[in-house]
Amino acid sequence: QAFPHAPGNRAAQIYQRVMRTRVGERMENHYAHYGLWMEISAAPVRTGGVGVYFRDISDRKRAAQALHESEARFRTLADSAPVLIWVHGLAGCEYVNRGYREFAGLPESALLGFGWEALVHPEDREPNLRAYLSGLDNRRGYETQCRMRRHDGEYRWMQVVAAPRFAEGGELLGMSGV
Repeated sequence: QAFPHAPGNRAAQIYQRVMRTRVGERMENHYAHYGLWMEISAAPVRTGGVGVYFRDISDRKRAAQALHESEARFRTLADSAPVLIWVHGLAGCEYVNRGYREFAGLPESALLGFGWEALVHPEDREPNLRAYLSGLDNRRGYETQCRMRRHDGEYRWMQVVAAPRFAEGGELLGMSGV
């Protein structure tokens, strides 16, 4: 792509549109030739012109891409594992892998939050939840056993092994387990 001020490029188009409409705009644009991502903001100024601000957001874009790739690797690995994998936040389940969904015969949306509890045998719900909450309270992993209902209605004994998840600063994010 041409230098940002060259006629006909996206930055020039924003500039012209803001001149005409007098309404500010913002966009992101990749300048591959320079290896840069720029955030371009244009706003009308009282004197009749347009103020244009270019901010280098390349680091943010690279970090977002790395996070996206890491998430894709995790999902590929989790979905190909022959076990039930789950990730919980403090407000309940945020992710279950393909094996978990196939075992339950339910879409992920039915298992999020605390929807997964319906799969746990009624006699095992309280001890299972107690182990989970104790793990959260103590910021430690836990192990327990419970019966879970498979898609065909049959209950199967499961060994549950979980570990806490922490943010970089030590804040508890939830639990992950198999």
